[in-house]
Formats: sequence, C-alpha cells, structure tokens
Amino acid sequence: MPTVRFNGYNLTKKFYLLDDLSRPLPEFRHVSSEIAGEDGLEFDSQTIGMRTCSFSLAADAATQVEMQRLWRELADALLVRKPVKLTFSDEKDSHGTQLVRYAVPAGIPDLTEWIKAGKMTLTFEQDDPYLYGRERAVVLKKNTTKKVQVGGNAPAHPVFTADVNGSASSVALSLLTSAGAVKRVVSVAFSAGTARKVVLDELNLSATVTPSTGSTGITTGSRFFTIDSTCYLKANAAGTLSWQERWI
Repeated sequence: MPTVRFNGYNLTKKFYLLDDLSRPLPEFRHVSSEIAGEDGLEFDSQTIGMRTCSFSLAADAATQVEMQRLWRELADALLVRKPVKLTFSDEKDSHGTQLVRYAVPAGIPDLTEWIKAGKMTLTFEQDDPYLYGRERAVVLKKNTTKKVQVGGNAPAHPVFTADVNGSASSVALSLLTSAGAVKRVVSVAFSAGTARKVVLDELNLSATVTPSTGSTGITTGSRFFTIDSTCYLKANAAGTLSWQERWI
C-alpha cells in the first residue's frame, strides 16, 4: 500500500492504510443545446468536474488513551482552511517525480467507529481535479521560435518573464503552428524610456510591468493561452517561460 501524506503529515506512519483505497477519475461533463427541428443535441463544450478520493485508516494503538492521542493528532492534521498537498507515494511520473493533489477533507468522520474499532474512513475533495508534477522552464531568445515539449497529459499554465531595456515599448508572446503561423498572441504595451520587468501570467490572466507606467495595457487582440503536448513559441524579447506539468 502507498504512503499517504496530507498537509505535511504522514497518515500511514501511525495508522494502517486499509484496502478500500478509492481514487476515481474526475467526472467528464459536457454541455449541449437542443435545437428545434433537429435530431439529438448540439454539442457546446466539455469540462472536467471535481475529483475525490477516500480510504480507511486503522489506529496503531493498544489502548483507548493511545487512540485518543492519535485522534487528536489526526484531527490537527486535517484542520485546514484551504486546499493543501495530498500525496500518494505510488503516484509518480516517468521521471520519478511525486505528483501532488490539492485537497480538503470532506464529510463527517465517524467517531463511533473510531472508538469501537479504532478505524476511520476519510474522504478528500479536489476542486482542482489535476495532479501537479515537475516545475519546468526554458529560455526564449528574442524573435526566435522555440519548440517546447510541455510534458504531463493536461494543458499547463505558462508564465513568461522578460527583462527589457529602455528602448522597448512592448512584450509579446506568441503560440505558433509547426509551420510558423501565429495561432494566439498575448502582448502588453508600455512607455519606453526605462528598463522594465514584464510578466505575462496565463493562470491569473495578468500582465505586470515593473516599474509600472500609466500607459501600460494589454494590447487589442491579445488572448492568453495554455500550452500542451509539443508547441512552438516565440517572443519579441528574450526571457524565461515557466510552467508546471499537470496530469489528469
């Protein structure tokens, strides 16, 4: 059985993990529209729902006092106010990197079962259904196409960071086809005259320029984009593209 850690606490060090471990895939949901006079439905979009996992723990305790102590220790680890890291030691990528879930406890633990049998069933919910792996980064040269193998099996959120000199008045990052045609581009414009640090952050849909200028703004036609599989990228400024691999 795998080692399970939640919120930095090893749940399988002082507890036995029983054989009811459940880690289903998230729900695959689609939205369709009914069109009068046509057969079936018109497909609109596909989304991925939340993810859950559950398992039972048995206390490694010989007395009621020890069981109470372990319950207090477990309750302390479970008391979180936001999703935190949940890991199973057998969830790794091909490089041996531990994949991380971000989850919160759900439901009401049965204390009667704990008191009578020293057993507790725990359920965790992931509003974000993905597992997170390696943090990656590549350097983009100015106006040079870069072929990038993104990794993972789900789209990743890129962050492009560039330090430009005082002559620059914009930073743009483009997603290209293999033939070099532009598919998507996100660009931010600002006043020239001083060196600046520019960050284009797809996850937060933000473009920041430091030091800021009153004329800073995302240019018309810009669209943030995720990256996946093999992609081709080009920027009009040298910088670093970073992302974290995601798995479903």
